[in-house]
Amino acid sequence: MQPGACIWLETTDPLAAIDIPAFCAEHKHRLVETQAVPGGYRFLIERGAG
Repeated sequence: MQPGACIWLETTDPLAAIDIPAFCAEHKHRLVETQAVPGGYRFLIERGAG
């Protein structure tokens, strides 16, 4: 993916609400949106430049 491109990530992992924001912060990606969905979460992530 090119920097600035976005991807939806869906998961059933209950710890994703902690892990995905930490992953984004560590790798300089931007967490655009978080949604609770039946059985899990959806995250919209924008790829960072790094």
